[in-house]
Amino acid sequence: MELVSVMNILEYNHYIICSIGAIANSTLILLIITRTPKKLRSYSMLILSMSLLEMCTLITSAAVFPRLLPTSHYLIIAVTGPCRFTQSIDICLPVYGAMLHGHSHFGITLGLSFCYREVPVYSCCNSYFSLYIITRESPPVIYSAMTAFLVYLPTLAICIAFGTGSRLKPAEILNILHVGRPLYEFSDAELLMGGDLASPTFLSGIFWVCCPIMGVYILIVNVAYRIHRTLAIHEKSMSVKTRQSHREIIKGLIIQACLPTLYVFAVSSYAIQQFNIYHALPLEYIPHSVGDITILLSPFVTLYFVRPYREALLRIVTSCRFKPETQRESSVLRISTLQLQNHL
Repeated sequence: MELVSVMNILEYNHYIICSIGAIANSTLILLIITRTPKKLRSYSMLILSMSLLEMCTLITSAAVFPRLLPTSHYLIIAVTGPCRFTQSIDICLPVYGAMLHGHSHFGITLGLSFCYREVPVYSCCNSYFSLYIITRESPPVIYSAMTAFLVYLPTLAICIAFGTGSRLKPAEILNILHVGRPLYEFSDAELLMGGDLASPTFLSGIFWVCCPIMGVYILIVNVAYRIHRTLAIHEKSMSVKTRQSHREIIKGLIIQACLPTLYVFAVSSYAIQQFNIYHALPLEYIPHSVGDITILLSPFVTLYFVRPYREALLRIVTSCRFKPETQRESSVLRISTLQLQNHL
């Protein structure tokens, strides 16, 4: 009974987080498409790519609701979300891989967003394309879109390899768990899937989730310092509005860059189980739940710190809030006018 109640709490929490995150990202995507000012269109391609990635991650996370079961040589996942009803590893493993690829590429996209404002990307024919140094104009929209896509390709390739690579059979998984973790409790409705950690496809997938963020953080710290220095140098030549806009966006990016530090809790919960320090049902869900919370917070940071979207959202909310009251006042005024005319 206790296990059931804990599972219910975990399920409610999981689906609430995924639903709110999906709604927030849908709102952001709609604002990007309809309310992006001309001067922000190029940079909006990076925001759009991140928002689409976050949307994909939350939807696939809701579909699989994965329970991570650490063993010494294998990665084993119990699927407890709606995807389990398919009873197909060929469907659920690629969906799980799509969820993982979202978490891994989130940090890479953050690094790219910083680079957009500072770092030259390539040179050709004595000219170079810069991902928007502050003192220059924005690059064409197509360049930003192509850059975001090209940076995404390695993550996509690893995701496909992970989802379609070799995997353990259900009987093999049960045998591994029976020997290594005999006290695990399972529901008959759960779908078990997994693979050997020594497998190139699984190893590359895990590596891509864990390792790129380290290099991205080094890049972010370096670029953030250079941006701050550039703003200080050119501060006097900028209008107050332009300077404030740059600072708000950079502040938002820095806050977003801090979000992946939550993965410390995910790694800790996994390590506690991996080294047999302690085992509990909530710990098996924490690694991916922490990732969901990170993805949930990201669109709210963007909506707040990117001024055009913040102002557009406030206008929409304000108009929806006061429209019924205005309509009611208009109706009262019309009725009063008619009564006065009839009286006369």
